[in-house]
Amino acid sequence: MLTAAAAIGAVSILLFLMSLLFGIRTYAFASGSMEPTIPRGSLGFTIERPVESLRVGDVVTVAREGALPVTHRLVSMTAADDGAGAALVLRGDANPDDDPSPYHAERVQLLLGSVPGVGFLVGAALGQPVLIAVLTVLLAIGVTWYWWPGSGRRRAGATTVGATGAQH
Repeated sequence: MLTAAAAIGAVSILLFLMSLLFGIRTYAFASGSMEPTIPRGSLGFTIERPVESLRVGDVVTVAREGALPVTHRLVSMTAADDGAGAALVLRGDANPDDDPSPYHAERVQLLLGSVPGVGFLVGAALGQPVLIAVLTVLLAIGVTWYWWPGSGRRRAGATTVGATGAQH
């Protein structure tokens, strides 16, 4: 249990540092629109880029007003009429047709990679505050129980040194 808690903590710290230092964000894929390239339940890693740096074939996440972001493959791109950004035509790999209308954006999240199956875990945890609270309390109890003074759970044969310097 302690090893699992340490692994979860290390991954959390790594994701936080990636976000802080490099602007990398994570997205859980809830739909199968990008299968088989990105299976439903994958965790994707993205970084923000200007639309001018994109190439046809890139997988991008675009913010939508009043809706969840969409992550699909870039099919084509044309400069916006007002000169700011571009109109992006996207399509999910599992979809036979392009998305119904172009997305207008100046910056998007470019997909760097994904890990299958992990998005379900992250999505479930982030979507359930009660689950986060329960897991936090259980981990705190486990760590406290393990390190509680005089609990007798230290390895057999381990020695401690008292305040006088004598071994016990």
